[in-house]
Amino acid sequence: MTEPTTSILSEAILPLSPQVGHDGTEGGTAKSSSWLRRSRATRLLEQVIASGAMSVEALAAALVTTPEALQEYRAGRARMPLDRQLCLAVFVLEHLSELSRVAHGLRGQVEAEMSFIEQRTATHKIAPVARWR
Repeated sequence: MTEPTTSILSEAILPLSPQVGHDGTEGGTAKSSSWLRRSRATRLLEQVIASGAMSVEALAAALVTTPEALQEYRAGRARMPLDRQLCLAVFVLEHLSELSRVAHGLRGQVEAEMSFIEQRTATHKIAPVARWR
């Protein structure tokens, strides 16, 4: 029997094994709630709430969502949409300077994911050929 291995990109997230997909579910169709809870957006959301700078209701209003939706994101039952993640990052950059480092990271991640979805980022099946020798 082979040993379970971990993916380089998801090393801290979920292990790979012959019985379980890379996303932690049998059949590999949906992200597990533990993965969603550890997303960068969810961690930043938790830090904003823990800072006490504003209530959950005020934060929900600032992100143009509902307090119930924020609870779903925090609990890992729903993935925060990219546009809400970007709103969160920009809001934190404008209002909570102590979390700006994390917000810059989230904004960069969201912009990269949007670029990939819009196919502005080139992807290759094989490594590019080295041009310099």
